[in-house]
Amino acid sequence: MGRQEQTEEVRRKVVAAAQRLFLDKGYAQTTLREISTAAGVSYGSIYHHFEDKDGIFRELILDNFETAQEAADRQLTAKADVYLRLGLKWASLAQAISSDARVAELLGVAYRSWKISESLIEVSTARHRDWLRAELPDWTENQFLAATLALSGTLSSMVDEKLNLDRLTPAERIGAVLSSALPGFGADPRTTQRVIKQALELAPPTAATALSKAKRAAGR
Repeated sequence: MGRQEQTEEVRRKVVAAAQRLFLDKGYAQTTLREISTAAGVSYGSIYHHFEDKDGIFRELILDNFETAQEAADRQLTAKADVYLRLGLKWASLAQAISSDARVAELLGVAYRSWKISESLIEVSTARHRDWLRAELPDWTENQFLAATLALSGTLSSMVDEKLNLDRLTPAERIGAVLSSALPGFGADPRTTQRVIKQALELAPPTAATALSKAKRAAGR
């Protein structure tokens, strides 16, 4: 195994171990030493790959957001419109928030940390710009950024609602996220209602992101 492959393997082990511990104990209660032990790597070597615990968590969250998009893509043909693709990703995140308080807690940590959320916003803004350029040819980079920030705020609010009130159903959370996010990215009312309807029909199979799937697996 080459050095690059070894580096990638260590990073995968560390992120996988961190995910298990974060889901089991919570982010704040998990230490880097516990992560190194669970990953089977030396404590000092973690700092060769990650700056700190936030760095591990940032990579974990980015991986899970990418998994959510891939899950949405697998359900659709190549001809499916971009609003439905994005709507299914956002619906899967809303469902993940609904699925487990620990998952919601971890997403809350991500949204509250600018170090982590900055990476999410940067990646998401680029994706939204690339996917919606044909639909929104006159939009500037800052318009895509503003819409992405508004989406992040909506998802963060859903996390707070889950952790503090927990009154909304999963379908209501999906509806709330999409009815806010889709118009924010230029979808007209008819498109918004169509995507919400389709997302509610398709959301159950893609409801759990890798985070919520891992949480269930850990409990077996």
